[in-house]
Amino acid sequence: MVSKYLIYALIDPDSGRAFYVGKSTEGDYRARRHVIASALRQDDRMNPPKAVLIRALQARHGGLGYEIQVLAELPGPARGASAPERLPHASALGLLERVMIRAMRTAGAELLNRTDGGENVVGTFSGKRHSVKIRAQISASKIGFRHSPESLRRMSKVKAGNQYGKGHKVSPEARQKISAAMKEMWKRRLSVVSVTTEATPEKQQTSAIASGSPLGERS
Repeated sequence: MVSKYLIYALIDPDSGRAFYVGKSTEGDYRARRHVIASALRQDDRMNPPKAVLIRALQARHGGLGYEIQVLAELPGPARGASAPERLPHASALGLLERVMIRAMRTAGAELLNRTDGGENVVGTFSGKRHSVKIRAQISASKIGFRHSPESLRRMSKVKAGNQYGKGHKVSPEARQKISAAMKEMWKRRLSVVSVTTEATPEKQQTSAIASGSPLGERS
């Protein structure tokens, strides 16, 4: 028996539009799990707009609140397969998710995904460290990113009426503890920065990649 690998979209039944695209290595279980994560507020830190929208849809419609549409299905590895055996399947799933998200956004879909997809596939990225060049490319690709006005309006709309944490007050004692902890954290960070300010070949390479200059070229 093989695992069922899916790319799915969560659909707002009120508008009929997709608001999130995800992947699953367990059939539609992952797609259904979003409502639980939202109800338990597990998604409030990672993706607040999605969490708030799902709670609103569930309040209006009951059940999941949203509809699930399977966009693509891939053959997965056999049950009990080792990590090396799962790797090609998981890599293909992550790549397809990125392709789907990009295609839907290009077509005008206002997705609430916080990334371009492809992350957190079991067996692919555990313990992986990107090269200096890749890290610089990822950093450079995110410089200047802005949500479209329509996307901002949609996020503002789903957040309207959110009462989570309203009225909560922090005591003076707690404020002092938070302030002391933050000062200590920044003191440690600044001490690390001061030790690593020397220009190393690795840093020169990162700077060249981020600025678009050919590697090894000096001004």
